Amino acid sequence: MKKIQPCCLLPKLHSTVIAVIMIVA
Repeated sequence: MKKIQPCCLLPKLHSTVIAVIMIVA
């Protein structure tokens, strides 16, 4: 398993949050 770096995880999480907002809105 490749270790996920916070710097890489943050933008991915941010994109996921935006996607969820777009779906819900």
